[in-house]
Amino acid sequence: MKARPQVHIDLNKVLHNAIKLAQKSQSARIRFLPVLKLLQSHPIVIHTLKQAGFRYFGDSRLSRLKRLSLRWPDLHLRLVRPSLPEEAEDVVRISALSHQSCLKSFRALSAACEKIGKRHEIILMLECGDLREGMPWEMASDSIPRIRSMPGIKLAGLGTNLSCLNGIHPGKEELHTLLRQMSALFGERTGILSIGNSSQLDWIDHDFPTCHQVEFRLGEALILGQNPRTQNPVDGLYTDAIEVHLPILEQYTKPQNAFGGIQGANAFGEKRSFSGNTGSHTRLLIPLGWQDCDPYGWHFPEGLHMEGACSDSMVLSCDPDYPIQTPLTLRPRYRTLMGLMQSPEIIRIWKGVGSGRQDSLWESGPDQD
Repeated sequence: MKARPQVHIDLNKVLHNAIKLAQKSQSARIRFLPVLKLLQSHPIVIHTLKQAGFRYFGDSRLSRLKRLSLRWPDLHLRLVRPSLPEEAEDVVRISALSHQSCLKSFRALSAACEKIGKRHEIILMLECGDLREGMPWEMASDSIPRIRSMPGIKLAGLGTNLSCLNGIHPGKEELHTLLRQMSALFGERTGILSIGNSSQLDWIDHDFPTCHQVEFRLGEALILGQNPRTQNPVDGLYTDAIEVHLPILEQYTKPQNAFGGIQGANAFGEKRSFSGNTGSHTRLLIPLGWQDCDPYGWHFPEGLHMEGACSDSMVLSCDPDYPIQTPLTLRPRYRTLMGLMQSPEIIRIWKGVGSGRQDSLWESGPDQD
């Protein structure tokens, strides 16, 4: 094993999750858009899903979409965040559809379409209570006719972001009201209502009161197999497609409380508190810290505990009967995996290339294919 943390990505399990989610969505007459920003939309992942028939993919970074568009011009790529007017030409060249919330961006995209000679579809994002992005409802009814009159662009539908910032999740009645309001706002033309993400998977069996195409944008459920709102596993999905192998730098029995002088703030300005327990326990020093990821986002097995972290390492403790193995294997949560997939100090190992192919193994950094 190399003396660095490793992220192991089982592509066959990711593919299984994608197929299961597609089947659930199809049976509920919902469109499912894979959003793979959590894995940096790595070409290996896209290749795996592409081989299984997936052609539509979303990401929030134009740089990653550009890499995919150069490799696979036939993919339908979507920018799932609003863009700056200065990015308009890149948005039109790279993506087939984007999410927008400001009229100035619509105007810039329209001008870019006319300049390039290419048509671009847009979903107007509406503010529905989570207070991330979205045009206020009172502005939308006047803005939609103006958007539809702009040359080069097509208003493909309406969307909203729920649960991402403040955890707001409508109940069934609120959901049906929201869909009826969105349907009335969009009008009689058939369009996309992009309303759901992994946090709304418990809606998937609902009867949606609309003739429009209801869409879910799914990322965390696809990759980690869980509902981020409840933190519960999703039935039928793998939750261990991603595992992190951590080397142990140091393993000693030490006191449970710090000692040796007057306590002040640590390197992050925190003044830590202690339990007052005068006993000792086994502490493990791991070469992973804040400069790599959020070191607190793990699914810890029983008997293993988080003690703290600094810039380049984290400290765990374990119960006396905990079976310590090297490397230590943990499952990351969403916020931690985001950093792990970007840190240059982390080795990423991709296992399997999808259904019907010989399993292979790749190692890559964040900029390698």
